[in-house]
Order: sequence, then structure tokens, then C-alpha cells
Amino acid sequence: MTRPSEERVDFKAEATDLGGGLHAFGPPPFRDSFESRLHHVRRGLVEARSHMVSLTQEEQALERILGNTQ
Repeated sequence: MTRPSEERVDFKAEATDLGGGLHAFGPPPFRDSFESRLHHVRRGLVEARSHMVSLTQEEQALERILGNTQ
């Protein structure tokens, strides 16, 4: 038998479903931070891809220049 202080509370069972996965207690606390991190990662990927395109174009230009001088 567990003592009252050791009882586990099932918040899902006690929460009222408000639709869309929201409950009376609000969205899971980690959701906002995960969404923020995902947005940050995606923005970083866009920047990295853009930088990669620029570097690739520069590489190709340098190879053309070097190819013409050899």
C-alpha cells in the first residue's frame, strides 16, 4: 500500500479534453520548446543550404578559372 504522498496522479484522466489535444492543464510543457527548436533547426537548414549553394558556385568558378590557366 502506498502512502498518500507517494500516490501517482494521472493528469490525463483528470484533465478535460478541450479538443485539438489541449486539456484543461494546457498543452504538454515540452511542446512549445520542441516547436521552437524545430523552427530554429529549419531556419538553420535554410541558411546552411543557401551558404552551400554559394560555396558550390564559388568552387565551380574557381575550378573554371584554374582550368583555363593550366
